[in-house]
Amino acid sequence: MTKTRSYIRLLILLLFIAFIKPLHAQQKSPFTIETIFQLEKFGSSFKFSPDGKYLAYTIQRPKSNAKAHNEPYLFGNNCSDVWVVSTEKLKPFNVSKGFSDSTGFWNPVWSPNGDYLAMLSTRNTDNASLWIWEKQSRHLKMINQNVINSNSIMNWLSQDEFIFHTLPEGQKDLRRNVLKITPKKSGKSLAKVTYGKEETSSILESGTAVKISLRPQKKLIVYNVKTGDNHILGKGVFQGVSISPDKQLIAAFVVSDIPPLSADRLLHRTHNKKLQIRLFNRKKELASNSLSKVKTVVTNSIQWSADGNQFAFQGSTDINSEITANGPVTRRKLKSLKGGPLDIFIYSIAKDQLEKITLPNHLSPVKMPKKMSHTKLKFKWSPDNRLMVYAKNKDASQNGEPEINWWIQSKNGKWKNLTEKLDSAPSNLYTWADKKSVIGLSDGNIWKISLDNGKIKNLTNTFDGRISSLSFKNEDATILAISVNKNGKEELYTMNLPSAKWEPISKPDESAKLIAFSSESGYGAFTMEDRNGSSLFWLQASGKESNGKPLVKINDFLSKIAKGETKKIKYTSLEGDTLKAWLILPVNYEKDKSYPLVSWVYQGMVYSDREPYLSKFSTISSLNLQLFASKGYAVLFPSMPGNMADYLRMQNGVIPAVNKVIEMGIADPEKLVVMGQSGGGYTTYSFITQTNKFKTAISLAGASDLISKWGQFDPRTRYQDYAHEAYFQIAYSETGGHGAVAIPWKNPQAYIKNSPFFYADRVETPVLIIQGDLDYVPIQQGEEFFNALYRQGKRARFIRYLGEGHVIESPANIKHMWEQIFKWLEENDCAPDEE
Repeated sequence: MTKTRSYIRLLILLLFIAFIKPLHAQQKSPFTIETIFQLEKFGSSFKFSPDGKYLAYTIQRPKSNAKAHNEPYLFGNNCSDVWVVSTEKLKPFNVSKGFSDSTGFWNPVWSPNGDYLAMLSTRNTDNASLWIWEKQSRHLKMINQNVINSNSIMNWLSQDEFIFHTLPEGQKDLRRNVLKITPKKSGKSLAKVTYGKEETSSILESGTAVKISLRPQKKLIVYNVKTGDNHILGKGVFQGVSISPDKQLIAAFVVSDIPPLSADRLLHRTHNKKLQIRLFNRKKELASNSLSKVKTVVTNSIQWSADGNQFAFQGSTDINSEITANGPVTRRKLKSLKGGPLDIFIYSIAKDQLEKITLPNHLSPVKMPKKMSHTKLKFKWSPDNRLMVYAKNKDASQNGEPEINWWIQSKNGKWKNLTEKLDSAPSNLYTWADKKSVIGLSDGNIWKISLDNGKIKNLTNTFDGRISSLSFKNEDATILAISVNKNGKEELYTMNLPSAKWEPISKPDESAKLIAFSSESGYGAFTMEDRNGSSLFWLQASGKESNGKPLVKINDFLSKIAKGETKKIKYTSLEGDTLKAWLILPVNYEKDKSYPLVSWVYQGMVYSDREPYLSKFSTISSLNLQLFASKGYAVLFPSMPGNMADYLRMQNGVIPAVNKVIEMGIADPEKLVVMGQSGGGYTTYSFITQTNKFKTAISLAGASDLISKWGQFDPRTRYQDYAHEAYFQIAYSETGGHGAVAIPWKNPQAYIKNSPFFYADRVETPVLIIQGDLDYVPIQQGEEFFNALYRQGKRARFIRYLGEGHVIESPANIKHMWEQIFKWLEENDCAPDEE
């Protein structure tokens, strides 16, 4: 009897332990919509003061603190504060205190002596206001209520003078108001129609010349911090400025013409506006007959000589020249985009003289990487005021030389190969301390190249490790921060240029990222993100940590939230290529159990060792897919090589990835879901016209009919005075991601073959369609696909969010959207099994 009782007690104890262990594992709170609304984020601005003793940075407050949720193109800055911290006191100070009235402050810019900090704000205006903070008094003052938002011209000309530009009188800034304009204008028009006493017409013209001088003009203003004087330099449709090294001259890019579109030439979204350069000193505009001869200029292509007496830029004297962007179209149709040639010019200021740079016949300038928005050529000035051009040598293959090199113009006008002794040319060059040499990174080493005799010296030949990047560098920096790859791990060092002395920078953690570095003080700042939140650290260049604890820590509440763990998997595509995919496992995942699988698709996305953005715990987005993991779903991010034009290749990377997860025992083959947003919404439509593998589908903000999408106005700007000039849909269709690469009436089949709408009869998969009526992918795209299924009696549900844009932003709508998503999955037998 005693033994029996002992066995019973032992059994009860074991059962208790077995019960309490999973109970303890579930003590953490679930990841919910409210979790996303509580998240904070370090902004993209981390800027050291000129002396390196202060750091200005931004923190985006929780979405729950936002005053407005229909300003997505401020990218969280409408709910952001500017902070400043001293390298000595290490006590962060909230400069703007936007939390007090739910306003935003962003883009801090230090004055040359570090006494002032300029920034933009949403406070006291419907546009963006300009504010300046004085370091000594800690006083914050508004300077102007009508500047442009995050792309505004903002530059210091001296310790006291600041240059910026304002919107035309009465004009609303699109970055802040683009989702508000259409509802307001349509509402006002409805009231007028109701009473019938005011007309509501809006007239658009085609086939007529545009007169830029009659368009609303921006003002270019110089403001003096000490005197409060506002001096108007000029008026025009300014697109950007470039300031001379001595801060005495301002070259401004100004729209000069919007010529008619070519009937036979494919349209790119950067095609239409013609820019010219206007020159100013700090008091007035300077006349220039030479600059007026250049009819087309590439935005922000100006490079000033070291002495400031001249500048080089890219443009053309041919009014028919087009500035095109690198993109999918360049693979096959670039010739049809080109107008006249785009040349490199040098403008001499004192002589008002323009010189077109002529390279030898065997050389052609190299374009910037594809991520650049324009077809910019790469050129810059040497410290002794000679132009250097990054160019391809057509004869190199015959001579056994590297194809691409830096070429420098000698005093007699001839061009000399500056990097011919290197196996490959550095992608960029920087001034050496003696002003007689340049340095660059090539083949894992830093090289010093003499401008006089072309001699080269390997500055890092004794260094253990391969240098992967110059992390933070200035043109005249004496100290560089260097990233070094050692056995697959990144290590950081500083390099003193005059002495070539190395010092290690100690990272607070392997995952920490260097986000700011001061060449003047040798101080650096790191951010680190993990499942316990995000942190900001100070470290000195010597490697001695100033403070062992984080300087700032945000989102530390995440340590108490249950997380779906992520893992990387390798698999083979249908075409035999080795690919990588990422997986979010359900919270409390059990190895002997299978789960519903949501495949998040986007044609053209190929994943690497970097975790996908939407799988991260701290991602502030209504599409944070950790929400699926918290409800018992697994989420797959498959690689999809190719582009949107590869309509019939979309299964290539997805199906084998799904099968791999099924083979691993993680995914339930009877509960497969395909889902995507934007290009992923289009991919989702495309998928269900090709396969019935998935039990259901969810498409958000996707295009379905490329022909109708080509001709639709952007709903956000539909009621603007020049709505037809916002031709993003036309340009994207002709030369963008969907791969039609054609004018519709010349090749309609190119549009039809890549439009899921025209294959709607093949769809057997129930689909949930989600779209906002102010989405720049017009909501008519969702309407067409829904109607195609409705016409056939096929299962679909269409959820329309009125007043929303491309991504759902309103907290109430976000909650409703996810409730509807989970409800839809349950209705279609894709919900997790009940415990």
